[in-house]
Amino acid sequence: MRLISLKIEELYDTLNLDLNFHEELNLLVGINGSGKTSALSVIDWLLTPNYAKLATQTYKRLALSIEKDGQKFDISAENDGDVALVKVETDTDTFHPIAIPVERLDRRFEMEDAYRGLSPDEEEVKAWDFLDNLRKPTVVSLERTITAEVEKEVYYERPRPPHKRNRRTTPLEHVQEIFGQHYADYRGQVGENDTRLKSQIILTALHSPDADQPTLPSFQFPQESTEQLEAKVLNYLSSSFPSEDVSNHVPRFFSYFRSLSDEIEQSSEKSGKVVDLIQSQFSRVDNLARAFKEFEERNAEAFSHLKAYLDAVNKFLKDSNKLVYADSRGRLVFAELKNGMPIGSSRPISKMSSGETQIIILFALMAFESAENSVFIVDEPELSLHPKWQTEFMESFLRLCPSNSQVLVATHSPEIAAGRKTSCVFF
Repeated sequence: MRLISLKIEELYDTLNLDLNFHEELNLLVGINGSGKTSALSVIDWLLTPNYAKLATQTYKRLALSIEKDGQKFDISAENDGDVALVKVETDTDTFHPIAIPVERLDRRFEMEDAYRGLSPDEEEVKAWDFLDNLRKPTVVSLERTITAEVEKEVYYERPRPPHKRNRRTTPLEHVQEIFGQHYADYRGQVGENDTRLKSQIILTALHSPDADQPTLPSFQFPQESTEQLEAKVLNYLSSSFPSEDVSNHVPRFFSYFRSLSDEIEQSSEKSGKVVDLIQSQFSRVDNLARAFKEFEERNAEAFSHLKAYLDAVNKFLKDSNKLVYADSRGRLVFAELKNGMPIGSSRPISKMSSGETQIIILFALMAFESAENSVFIVDEPELSLHPKWQTEFMESFLRLCPSNSQVLVATHSPEIAAGRKTSCVFF
């Protein structure tokens, strides 16, 4: 899904906007009070959809054009003071509009209660289901106190089904939750890889001389040195089976093959059976090397998404001599660095500065919450960031962006917008 355009008429009686969006990056640029945050809010109201907001805010018409599965759809809301009419329009299909009675409520919880039990009439079901099944944008709207003490005051709210009350959690709590979920998935994949490697080790041990394998062209060890392979096997088996037998048998196993290699070089015996027998023995080492190579590659692939996130965060934190990493429970913690090495015990990320937690939060939402072919919206990411970090922010942020995603960033920062004039949407 992609956003094409947005038109706002008389929002809060005064705001009028007519915007066209770029396919990928959109930097919403304008002075304070020009309507950037309001535009992001309207997009969220129409796509979520937030019927409470559409019924209780003052406006004449809100209209958002989107592209979905190669087709253009126009989603709009009109409010005459008595009824808010939500419409879905396209050239190839017809949707009956959704009519929502306008309630005059002063307090937020009353507004949410009044619209929580909404359900469509029979003729409204088609439009209702279309909006309900749209891929929701990831919206990061960060509200701060006047002193910008972000950790305790900022909240991130995910769209929930209309019959469930939103639970407010701090961004750091949410980041720990989604990072923990991805870390658990990673550990699950590592467990599967571990089981596969154990099976391959057993099969290698049971390898028979007459196994149906193509004959290798010459007697040689794998490209990886036997010393490196021996260290890997010893380390792996020692951690899996703590026993002195492991430390005795593994070196003896590799010592045998190294001595066998020397004997072959000095031997003149080239009979077919001898060649096949010796070749089979060398195949055991080759199979073992391949099994460990596959194990390492699979584990690296399983960790790659988490690694990309941690690398992006730590690229910034090196300026303050800190390192963020996952502890044994899969929770994000940090350590102080001295000469590039961690010192002292780990500490919770809630003890980091507001700028540091900004990076941790925004990068996590982009890396783990956004999906391919989706819309990601963030309001003023520069808050609490040093100008140097503002300059470097967009490059790292976009590197974490899933493929074919559309990003909308409202900003006042010249550093964030620098060099990206063609991506700017001016207010």
